[in-house]
Amino acid sequence: MLGVIGMLGAILILMVLPILDMGRLRGVQHRPLHRLVLVGLLGSFFILLVLGGWHVENPYITFGQIASIYYFGTFLIIIPLISLIENTLMTLNHPTHNPLSSPSLTLSSHSKAIPINRGTNRIIKRFNLVKLFLTSK
Repeated sequence: MLGVIGMLGAILILMVLPILDMGRLRGVQHRPLHRLVLVGLLGSFFILLVLGGWHVENPYITFGQIASIYYFGTFLIIIPLISLIENTLMTLNHPTHNPLSSPSLTLSSHSKAIPINRGTNRIIKRFNLVKLFLTSK
């Protein structure tokens, strides 16, 4: 009976996932922590898939319980926590909180401001911080 309840819970938890994921970004493209959790979730899924076909014996029961706890813990605890962490980091990196994160930065005072993408924006911000530190002395 507990196995049937577990399978029903595994299906129903997928329906609740859009409510539990409170992140501002919906894709996994710019969410590295979410990618790591997804790899662990796939690992626990395949472990549960393989263990479901084996006999009900002591080591398999323990592995199945650990994989089930991780599976449900991912949806109920880890994904909302990661969404909270990512939202906080995005808020801290917003231009109103960080004066160096403007959409167009320059490498030197003589060059014109050119629009750049986010990947090079981080590199140029670090370069400007080093330049600011060296010129302040």
